[in-house]
Amino acid sequence: MSDSNMISVIKNYQAKNGKITHTAPRDFIPKNEQKWLFTENGEFNPQMYKIFLFREAANHIKGGTLNLRFSDKYKSIDDYLIGYNRWNLEKKELIERANINHMYEMKDALLLLKENLVEHYKKTNENILTNEYLKFGKDNKPRVTTPKLTEVTSHFVHEAIGENVYIPLTKILSDINYSTDFTSSFLHYSRKSSKDSPAGNIIYAAVIALGCNIGVRKMCKISTGIGADKLEYVVRWFFSRDNIDEANQMILEITDKLSLPKIYLQKKDSLHTSSDGQKFNVTVPSINATHSFKYFGTGKGISAYSFIDEKSKLFYNSVISASEREAGYILDGLLHNKDIDSDMHSTDTHGYSEIIFGVCNSLGILFAPRIKNYNDQLLYTFKDFPRNTYESKGETIVNKEQLESYEYQNKVLKAWKKSNPKDHEKLSIYYQGYQASEKGKK
Repeated sequence: MSDSNMISVIKNYQAKNGKITHTAPRDFIPKNEQKWLFTENGEFNPQMYKIFLFREAANHIKGGTLNLRFSDKYKSIDDYLIGYNRWNLEKKELIERANINHMYEMKDALLLLKENLVEHYKKTNENILTNEYLKFGKDNKPRVTTPKLTEVTSHFVHEAIGENVYIPLTKILSDINYSTDFTSSFLHYSRKSSKDSPAGNIIYAAVIALGCNIGVRKMCKISTGIGADKLEYVVRWFFSRDNIDEANQMILEITDKLSLPKIYLQKKDSLHTSSDGQKFNVTVPSINATHSFKYFGTGKGISAYSFIDEKSKLFYNSVISASEREAGYILDGLLHNKDIDSDMHSTDTHGYSEIIFGVCNSLGILFAPRIKNYNDQLLYTFKDFPRNTYESKGETIVNKEQLESYEYQNKVLKAWKKSNPKDHEKLSIYYQGYQASEKGKK
């Protein structure tokens, strides 16, 4: 449903055919800004009224309080959901298609979630004692330090290709094409056309121009024997989204068959994926381009949101507005790709929300974002297990007793480090012994 006040204002604007007078409704304009509707002589300024109207309409559309009937992005939320009648008739089929059969009976699913939550709170609190990277500060808030990455030996790469040897991108693309024939995916926009695919060197030049953000014109200047008109023609008529996805699909399939990329898997029985956005300036008219002073100053830009797995396989990408939160596009990449079944997915703070946690859990995907200012995040529990249930057992991460005992825990850790043992799993046993000895002193 749309905001009734804004609907009436817009209908008044349409009825007047844009010819606004001082009688037009202006309650939607903040009172401290209504003074700008009049000139110094006290005359009504219809142009300023239109500016306020368009601004407020845009804010309501983005906020979801003003919906469009014909739109891909700004319809009412109910238009994107499965209808009540269809859900009752096709519930079983829809649940099977979503691969969430385990949630068919919601009562049983909620009971399992409650049990898992209790167990995870308990396990987390037990691990706090043995976690050398977690401490409590003087403000009674936890502090987490990131462990150093293990050094990766890469001398064998230099031995294989030689020191200070640079392989041209065209050579790499040529070798990839020899194994995958990905250039055959670049067919003319009109599939019925009899025109063959362009020559390999032109496709390589177009891939480098677009992939490295060099641009077509500049690519022609640094290339030999490729005219700007020819390259622009190839990009315009052969580099459709479907063609690029098909070429990428061919490369992903053969990459998955290779043994070398598997060495990057941390766990052989699970796959860890991640996604992040990269900002790009846009100087031409674009639907997705928006202002963002932080990234583009006074200009406009977009965010290229990409998904990658542990094997460095780029399996999904999308172009979104730089002002939109990336969390809204997480499920697109995880569900709308043909190649990757993720077991764990990570993002930055911009890519997480409570809803994403819940949906990923339902799909059997462990959502593990790296959240900035995690101290300020809100922890949830079921009504059946309120906060005091955990506190009475000492099984809550934010237990008052735990927060008050941060100095004591740090003291234990310091004493433990002085003894410099290698087996950190014995820390909990050491903690219990230390605690008993302290009580004996008292």
